[in-house]
Amino acid sequence: MDKNTVSKILDEIKNFNPSTAAELEQFRINYLGKKGIVTNLFTELRSVKPEERKETGLLLNELKTSA
Repeated sequence: MDKNTVSKILDEIKNFNPSTAAELEQFRINYLGKKGIVTNLFTELRSVKPEERKETGLLLNELKTSA
């Protein structure tokens, strides 16, 4: 996992504009669900180098809050 990937996903989240409740629910499931993108990124955080973990963790928390 790299910061560019996280930044790209963050941009996708910020630019998402649902037109229906169903789209919003699908977005929530895709990003925040048990097997969602954000959950997988937090799992991958374990493999990040210790010196990069804090910065990457902060980015992931911003991503989760935005979603």
